[in-house]
Amino acid sequence: MDVGVNGDKKAGGRTTARAAWLLAALGTFIALGFCALCGAVLLNERRDVWAATAKDAMNLALATARDIERNIEIYDLSLRSVAEQMQQPDILSLPIDLRRRVLFSHAAAGSYFGPIVVLDAAGRLIIASGPQSAEFGNYTDKDFFHAQAERSDAGLYISHPLPQPGRWQMATCLQPSRLER
Repeated sequence: MDVGVNGDKKAGGRTTARAAWLLAALGTFIALGFCALCGAVLLNERRDVWAATAKDAMNLALATARDIERNIEIYDLSLRSVAEQMQQPDILSLPIDLRRRVLFSHAAAGSYFGPIVVLDAAGRLIIASGPQSAEFGNYTDKDFFHAQAERSDAGLYISHPLPQPGRWQMATCLQPSRLER
C-alpha cells in the first residue's frame, strides 16, 4: 500500500505509476526524435559530401584530360617541327651533335616525353633526340611503324604502353610526307 506524506493511505497509487510510465514514454519518444533528427542530418551531410566528391572527380578528370591533350599537342608540334626540318638539305649536312640540337626542340626534351627518333622508309634509325635511342637501330617490328607504313591516311599515332627499363612508355609516330594535313 502506498502511504502519503502524512501517513495517509493513498488512493492514487495508480496515478503515480501512470505518470511515471508516461514520463518514461515521453523521454523515449524525445530520445527517438533526437536520433531521427541526427540521422536526417547525417543523411543530408552524406548527400552533400557525395555531390562535392562527384564534382571534384569531374574537375580532376577534366584537368587530366586537358593536361593530356596539351601534352599530345606539344609532342605533335615537336614531331611536325622535326619532320619539317628533316626536309631541309642543309640540316642533313650538319655534324650529328649540331643536327640533334637543331632538330629536337626543348619542348619535347622533358624526361616524361621520351626520345624522338627519325626513321627512313625501311624503318632504320636516321637520328634520335638522345644517344640512348641510338641502340635501337631498326623499328620495322613496331606497331607504330606498321601503322604509318600501311595506312596512307594515318596521322599522329600513339602506341599502346611499351615496357622500358624502370617505367612504361608510349610511342608516337608521324610520317613526314603527311605534314600537309
